[in-house]
Amino acid sequence: GLRRPAQVLQKASRPMSSPRASILRLLAHTLSLTLALTLSRTLHAQSTDPPSTMRLVERMLSDGRNQEAVTAAKQLVQQQLHDLPKAASQVGDLQIWLGQVYLRCGRLQDARIATTLGLEHHQKYQSSQASPLGEAHMQLAKVYLESGEASFAEEQLLLAMHYYRSAGPTAERKLLEVQQQQAGICIMLGRLSEAERRYDTILKAQAALLGNEHADLAQTLNNLGGVYLAQGRTDQARGTYEQALQLQIAALGDGALPTAITCTNLGVLYEQITDYEQSEAFLMRAYTIRNTKLPIYDPLILLSVDNLVSFWLKRETYPKAEALLTEVHQKRERVLGADQPAVAEIQDRFATMEMARGRAAVAEQYWLKALQIRENSLGPQNEEVAANLYNLGKLENILGKNDQARIHLNWALDIYENQTIGNESQVTALLSELFLCDYMQGRMEQAEESLELMYTIKSEVYGPAHPETFAVMEEQIKFYKGIGWDWKAEAVETELLKASQSR
Repeated sequence: GLRRPAQVLQKASRPMSSPRASILRLLAHTLSLTLALTLSRTLHAQSTDPPSTMRLVERMLSDGRNQEAVTAAKQLVQQQLHDLPKAASQVGDLQIWLGQVYLRCGRLQDARIATTLGLEHHQKYQSSQASPLGEAHMQLAKVYLESGEASFAEEQLLLAMHYYRSAGPTAERKLLEVQQQQAGICIMLGRLSEAERRYDTILKAQAALLGNEHADLAQTLNNLGGVYLAQGRTDQARGTYEQALQLQIAALGDGALPTAITCTNLGVLYEQITDYEQSEAFLMRAYTIRNTKLPIYDPLILLSVDNLVSFWLKRETYPKAEALLTEVHQKRERVLGADQPAVAEIQDRFATMEMARGRAAVAEQYWLKALQIRENSLGPQNEEVAANLYNLGKLENILGKNDQARIHLNWALDIYENQTIGNESQVTALLSELFLCDYMQGRMEQAEESLELMYTIKSEVYGPAHPETFAVMEEQIKFYKGIGWDWKAEAVETELLKASQSR
């Protein structure tokens, strides 16, 4: 029932031996991104108002139109770099902003390179101005954090701290922002006691700078409550969350949008201590606030929907989950139209619910409906289509429909190859499912090839001694031993040992 152009279907159903060259071309393109981002000065100047375009990009990102947002952002940066003096500070600022756009779209390699270009520009032309350098290092830290490279992020934050301190009193708020990120890294790395100390310090600094009743203190209180919850100190966590909520209500009013975050945290806490009535009430309160304050397509509404649906699925309260999804689905169809990506997002949630109910065949139909909506509204080569195809292919593997899964997974692979770069995580996830396809059907050579491509991508993007690369090597060893190719398993084990010792 899929309406696929014949030439695309032919590409999607190709044998697994053919993706090697195309994936390696993708990898080479990723690695040569520095050249690709060298902005041409032969572009024709266009009458663009940068603030208006930036606002447009922000709206596109809020609407989930990531590909359009990236295109508009790149066009603005190219045009401005053509028009601005080479040494203008706006040049570095624009490249850092482009990095932020890439980061929000999950294109980490692009984000890293664009942000690095902005940092290098500021180092060359604005070296006497501390704030631009602090901003560049802080943004680069965010990219490293999203990449899971916490140690590199910490280094960048230390540099950002140095420059903001050099900037004097005008950068006090930026210093607090850096400290928030440093505390967040401590949580990621399991250094909870250090994170607690950092948040205590931040609270004192915020109170001195902003006053004890400023709404910004609630964010820090929420973070501190999360530390307490992770430590199992639920009473202190509850008290801290309640303090944050009272502060927000006093400063912003009951039902203000930021209170939804605190209500969500309280919902999670009460679920953890098995007070399910309170948990459900706070999660519903967060959803009601967002549903009242935000447009129906806003991702924060979907986040609250996901929280509630997840809560009900764990309790096996399927009628409530289904009723909420039906309500949101109908509202999106009424406001936006039936053939819109925001409607497909709810089809995804219906599919997840059916999977939880053990009805995989019904879930497949929902993901097929979502695919049809996305293909019709976004085109067959859109990244959202690729994500849908991945979910569908993964489910078809579970159902034993490996030939159909292979078609959908290769179609998704084509999308990532032809449209984007810096998407190694999506590509390797697809290759993992293609590996499973071939393994289940006894196509061991093709299965081996998928693992080899995964290793090539991870080692080139992250390096041969990175945990991501090691994880693929461990999968290779497990695969080889499982099918009796012990000599190959031994070779990978030797390589893994050498790489581990070189760290």
